Amino acid sequence: MPKKARRLARNSAILSKIQSNDLRVIEEIALDQPKTKLMAGVFKALGIDRSVLFALADRNESVERSARNIDRTTLTTVDQLNAWDILRNRTLLVTRAGMEKILA
Repeated sequence: MPKKARRLARNSAILSKIQSNDLRVIEEIALDQPKTKLMAGVFKALGIDRSVLFALADRNESVERSARNIDRTTLTTVDQLNAWDILRNRTLLVTRAGMEKILA
């Protein structure tokens, strides 16, 4: 599939998340320790109770270790986002730096 078509599909999927109010943008996530309980608390505070796609601007080992054991959670970087993953999950959670990277 051509690169322009993949980008258009990704942007359309993000637009559908915005329209359905299933996009959450957080300023930054910084965890002191890689603990699943801390990440579950973040999800609960944001009102995320179903499947979530968490897109980071760059890889973060602490966040990856914290989120990998939570059921129905997919973690990726913004560079690897695709329309299928966005539409497959109920909520899209993006950091502010990641959203700026998408819009650039």
